[in-house]
Amino acid sequence: MSRNKKKSVVIAGLLVLSMIISGCGSYENLEEYYNKGESEKEHVDAIADIEAENMTMTVSGNVIYYDVVYDSAFEPELREYASQQIEAELESMEPVFAAIAKTVEDEISIKDVKVQLTYRDQSGYVLYEDTISSDE
Repeated sequence: MSRNKKKSVVIAGLLVLSMIISGCGSYENLEEYYNKGESEKEHVDAIADIEAENMTMTVSGNVIYYDVVYDSAFEPELREYASQQIEAELESMEPVFAAIAKTVEDEISIKDVKVQLTYRDQSGYVLYEDTISSDE
């Protein structure tokens, strides 16, 4: 092997090694991964897909946001009752959301993924909000 060829092989090897050490190919956060391309978006959507009426899902930073907006506004005297009912119903669902965060962390190698749930009435009043991490 010629001297120039050896030098090129050594330089290429060092470049590959530096990319591995610097974490090239890893993502700063879930949002970066999610916005990289259609296959990455579909991957997260497949993990985080939850069928619920009036629910939208977005990703920002390391948080998966589920936002539910009811079709009607709640009267002020009914808001507390609605909040309690939502909380009671979602208490049993907490392991599902924790599993979503954990699966995303494991499959995409991103740490500290959280799921945030927000329920609002039509006027925008927040009836319930909770953030769940993978270790809950």
